[in-house]
Amino acid sequence: MSKVTVTFALCGDTNVGKSWLFSKFIRGNTIDVKSSTSCDVAIKKIVVDGRPFNIQLWDTVGQEVYRSTTTSYFRNRHVILFCFDLSASGSLSSVESWLNEVKQTQPNSSALKVLVGCKSDMSSKHPTAEIDGFLKKNEIQNYYSCSALSGDGISEIFVDSIKKLIENKLLVDISPIKDLGGILRASSAAQKQQMAQQINQQQTPSGQPVGVSAAPQQMQQQTEQTVDISKQKDADDDEAESSC
Repeated sequence: MSKVTVTFALCGDTNVGKSWLFSKFIRGNTIDVKSSTSCDVAIKKIVVDGRPFNIQLWDTVGQEVYRSTTTSYFRNRHVILFCFDLSASGSLSSVESWLNEVKQTQPNSSALKVLVGCKSDMSSKHPTAEIDGFLKKNEIQNYYSCSALSGDGISEIFVDSIKKLIENKLLVDISPIKDLGGILRASSAAQKQQMAQQINQQQTPSGQPVGVSAAPQQMQQQTEQTVDISKQKDADDDEAESSC
């Protein structure tokens, strides 16, 4: 059975919990997670209703100085996860600027927009009324709270988003990327370029590219295999994060 590659991008200010969410979903832990001035990308296999999918997840930079570069990574994504910090007052309001940024830079995007409240374990009282008002104002139908520390709510974000895409007929079968038997992790700029090109070269029936946009031209092409965390929980998680 062929796999469909579903592309997700994490979006939001620095320190709201994006990198923690990324690490917990991809590696199964939050060891040595640091706010980065780069982006990271990895692919993880999951099964939804008995069907295999490749989740390609991009962790983008939240600092204002990198805003113009960061928004380029939202192009051609199936799902954009707009993240905020449930434990920080005013964090939700910062999402609006990211929504506007995506609208301005990707006006024709059909990406599923999902609001994600991170660090649910650090806040006993969630601003329910504020969140409901924000969802209504910005016409977002999908909201999840999660904790990267405990893992609560994280898998639901990805599983439910895939189901929504299928329901709305926004997924098209494409040839599977090279199967390396677990998580395909791009831990260097060259590998991220190779991953992006490999998926972009796969076309929909209409001839339009599916997945991600190509990274800078100077990047070379390489691949790397890592261990599936669902098969080996004790895998070495000390590999260094590298810039895009």
